[in-house]
Amino acid sequence: MTEGHKLDMFVLDLSFIGWYLLGALFFGIGVIFVTPYANATKAELYMVLRQGPMEEAA
Repeated sequence: MTEGHKLDMFVLDLSFIGWYLLGALFFGIGVIFVTPYANATKAELYMVLRQGPMEEAA
């Protein structure tokens, strides 16, 4: 499913480094707010990537 998208996924993970560093700057409290957003973004990525194999099977 991730064939051809690994670099995009890596860049997506890199885009959250700044948010995590900013959250850690506030004694780790900010990380509590960034983690759900990052997880929701990765879930949406999964939904988008899943559409490709589902369309091929149909």
